[in-house]
Amino acid sequence: MKKEVKSMGNETICERLACEKGMSLVAISLIIVIMGSFLTAGSKLYDVWNSYSAAAETDEKLDYVQGAMQQYLARNGRYPCPASLTAAIDTGGYGVEAANCAGLASAVGRDARIVRTGAVPVRTLGIADKYSYDSYGHRLVYAVTEEYTATAAAGGAPVGQDNGAIAIVDAAGNNATSTRGNIVKIVYSMGRDRNGAFTVDGQNPQACDPTLASGENCDFGTNATFLNRVGKSENDANLFVHSMAYTPSETVVNCADVPGAVTPKDTAFLIDSSGSMASSGACPDSLPGCSRIDVARWAMRRVMPARIYNNSRESVPGQTSLTGFVGYSNVNNVKRNIGDTPDGLEKIIFDDPTVAGYEAPDDDTLNTTLETQLQSYCPRNSTPLGIHLLALADGLGKGEPDRPNRITIISDGKNTNGTDPIDIAKFMQNNPDDYGDIQVDVIDIVGNDDLREISQRTGGTYYRTDNPDDLLDALFNSAGACNFTPPTPPVDERGCGSSGSWGQTN
Repeated sequence: MKKEVKSMGNETICERLACEKGMSLVAISLIIVIMGSFLTAGSKLYDVWNSYSAAAETDEKLDYVQGAMQQYLARNGRYPCPASLTAAIDTGGYGVEAANCAGLASAVGRDARIVRTGAVPVRTLGIADKYSYDSYGHRLVYAVTEEYTATAAAGGAPVGQDNGAIAIVDAAGNNATSTRGNIVKIVYSMGRDRNGAFTVDGQNPQACDPTLASGENCDFGTNATFLNRVGKSENDANLFVHSMAYTPSETVVNCADVPGAVTPKDTAFLIDSSGSMASSGACPDSLPGCSRIDVARWAMRRVMPARIYNNSRESVPGQTSLTGFVGYSNVNNVKRNIGDTPDGLEKIIFDDPTVAGYEAPDDDTLNTTLETQLQSYCPRNSTPLGIHLLALADGLGKGEPDRPNRITIISDGKNTNGTDPIDIAKFMQNNPDDYGDIQVDVIDIVGNDDLREISQRTGGTYYRTDNPDDLLDALFNSAGACNFTPPTPPVDERGCGSSGSWGQTN
């Protein structure tokens, strides 16, 4: 006998769908369909999560490798060559940069310069093997402008510039960077795409098909152009889910090429005058046998007039200060020597258009005053970098968001006296109300990760160069010295701390 069908309420599925004891085949089928829909949805969600997780992990690896590359550059003055894409794990050639980039894929990039491509040299970089491959079981690919794999002293490109030969384009072939072909290095993943990819163990099961969407990224033996695009293809017949990381140096664009570029407001130049600056340096033609302090003076003779010229044409010009190391042990000692007030810069202000009745100095006066000050920086003693950084930051003040105040440091070494400059940079970073609009640019003559961190934490730019021309360019960029026709070239005079055939130590 059939049960009466109950009204809507708390009845069970069985009560609503069947009036006999047990379930009908229709009810069972419907339940199976419902459960299947949940399983299918769950499977799709899992696929989405799995795809996102793999992409995120790969992006983290790319960022980590880029960081390792920058550390290698700071220590060695060059980028490493790529490693072999085919060397098996735990063989002698695995993860080791190819000597002089020999045997690697080679293509002609911008200005007929060579780009070399291979695997990430994880063992040369000193990082774990897991950073040689992505989350899809493929080796990461590393391409680099070959001339940046040798130091400037060995005939390589100056690392303080970005004059790369690698081009990045979008899906329509448009240039994807500020200047076509300005990328020095790139690290990327072929993603889920097997087109031309190499397995973890260095196998290449599928040759590169340049007609596919991903062909631009696997034909690196033919050209130095790589494709990156926002819309990634999930078409199994023509996959494109690649990801890449590339970091053009902040020195790439001369400030004269930046639309609307302005000079920093208040600027303080700090010249490292520790004893090591008397060491022999890489010399410009006018200073044979020079020292590092000679190169710093040589560059400042050319940049300071440009800074004053450009600053004077700002609607609100700022002050310009210049100092070497003037105190040791504690910041109060330094402050007494740079200003008449605890937070002042009065004694080291070189040019101050803010005073009433100001007139810009003529060339002769400026050069004479500058030379007198530069000659007072005689290399001696230790490196009290941190306490000078804090004293200058306190004296400069906060600055403005659109025209930050700037400290530009030329140095060749780590802090050896007083507070660690990284602690000072962290302090500035953690107190944006007082220091948020002060940038610290560092021109590093030797290569020092500590100096890099100072600039990174304060939003400044790090320049690593031992080449005098590149040091000069870096100093021009830091000073915001745009569109300037220099006056009569300055005379490079002998000074204390000079060395070699050009000068003598006084």
